[in-house]
Amino acid sequence: MEFTIVEINFGLLNQRCFMVTFDGTGIFITVTHTADVVEHWITMANTLRGEFPGRFPVGLGVQWTPGDGDPPADTLQLCVDSQCLVYQLSNSPRVPDSLQEFLMNPGNIFVGLWNHRDRWKLSISGHRLRMLRDPLDMANYVEEYLGIPGVPISQKICMSVWRDEYLNYEQVLQVTLDAHFAFVIGGDIRAWEFNLVGP
Repeated sequence: MEFTIVEINFGLLNQRCFMVTFDGTGIFITVTHTADVVEHWITMANTLRGEFPGRFPVGLGVQWTPGDGDPPADTLQLCVDSQCLVYQLSNSPRVPDSLQEFLMNPGNIFVGLWNHRDRWKLSISGHRLRMLRDPLDMANYVEEYLGIPGVPISQKICMSVWRDEYLNYEQVLQVTLDAHFAFVIGGDIRAWEFNLVGP
């Protein structure tokens, strides 16, 4: 499967926009460190809620910069349908209340790949973000539901610096695919029907 990423210059302040394409599918990505942009994205995401008959699946991923101790989350990725957000937490002076409400909404079912530490990493970030429950891990379903042996993950990219203000194309592509594929699988297997355990 071949993936392409193109930066789209809309002349917008405080955000960068990208389009990722593969197999005729297009994903629109917003990368930002600005609370107002995040609030706008969440408003948009909530308008898509009616397209899902059960609870609302949301692809989620977290990245941090390797270091001593237990590094906090540097970025939070969210994906709904063909819309993805890469929020640069470590470069954001504040987060909108709507983000915390979104993460704590019991109707949102967060799904990801290899994500057993994501909730913890968000909680120790400078913004102390909380989630109602751990996100569900969709990694074991990738081949069955997507027909590929796994999401292309580069350990070199995973171990790169995520607190930089400027994320490179490879970083944006990898976290987008991670969150998007988790969203697709979560919708296909109706992840909201899983036995969900609270905090």
